[in-house]
Amino acid sequence: MTPREQVVPIRGGAVRFRVLTAGSGPDLVWFHSFHDRSAWPPVLDRLAQRFTVHAPFHPGVQGSDGVEAVDDVVDLALAYDELMGALGRTLNVQEYASRATVGRRLASGPF
Repeated sequence: MTPREQVVPIRGGAVRFRVLTAGSGPDLVWFHSFHDRSAWPPVLDRLAQRFTVHAPFHPGVQGSDGVEAVDDVVDLALAYDELMGALGRTLNVQEYASRATVGRRLASGPF
């Protein structure tokens, strides 16, 4: 699956998020980790079969700009909230899950 790409500015353009999106269904936000070597890891194709996957890159990574405009981790969380607003979405964090937990759920879930 080839995701569509967009650059979404927030904070008057001081921060610009590169966001990849694909799929259909309820929204799911994928926060890339340090270990993601691909812009669109294979697991996202599987998730996109059931969800609309939004995969933004952190400021300063792979085409997202504005890391110097983010003060700390709390400000980064606020920037992501602003990004979701700019995308017309609401960011509701239901649960913090490790990569292993997500993998187990994908392996056991009916997709």
